[in-house]
Amino acid sequence: MKMRDLVKRTGVSREKIHFFTREKMLPSIEKPSPNQAIYNEKHVERIQLILHLQDKYYIPIPVIKQIIKQLETSPLEEELLWIKTSYFKPMDHFLPQEIRGEDEFLKFSGLSADRLVDLETYGIIVPLFENDIKVYQHDSIKLGKLIGDMRQIGISHEKGFSRTGLKEVRDMLVPIIDHTVKIFDGGRNHNQLQNDAAKKLAKKSIEYTSLFIYHMSHYLLENALEKYFDKARKDMPKS
Repeated sequence: MKMRDLVKRTGVSREKIHFFTREKMLPSIEKPSPNQAIYNEKHVERIQLILHLQDKYYIPIPVIKQIIKQLETSPLEEELLWIKTSYFKPMDHFLPQEIRGEDEFLKFSGLSADRLVDLETYGIIVPLFENDIKVYQHDSIKLGKLIGDMRQIGISHEKGFSRTGLKEVRDMLVPIIDHTVKIFDGGRNHNQLQNDAAKKLAKKSIEYTSLFIYHMSHYLLENALEKYFDKARKDMPKS
């Protein structure tokens, strides 16, 4: 498609498209001649993603460029980002992919050293080791930051919450996840799971299934908490 078609499809001005191009935020453009550029559906999708991140999450251009740089490594990652940002703010894209060393991890997450020992013992934070140096990867970084933030607002054993509560939740999740995998397996022919299409579908199913578990557990927890406070109000001695 030509520039005028891309402007019509995306609702973005010619000048803004040229800006995205100069900033290397769009896929490669076919140029049959110096004054002619041919665009395709990938350009439409990328512009829509940029607008999505700008308008819905107010993410500045320099940060969007960093996100796009990560996406360039895999077209599937762009699809997964659409799934995630349809439900959550993409804060995990601002977090480091890796932190080397326990001191750096503690500084970043806001956890105390003794709490980190707990979390590693429980299998919630799982570092790798390279030359006797602890290396924390993206999932551990997200969990560590989340738990550190919980501590900051007062959700911690120092404030009366169970010290082993997160371990108990993790332990309860393991059989749920194992059972979920069996449900999705459904007795399919495992030879069919080796092709790229099946692997891509599996990656997408992880995102959708985890989103379902999150939203379902959020709904159930919210209702359980409401019932808990209702009961507490009824049980209070009347003055």
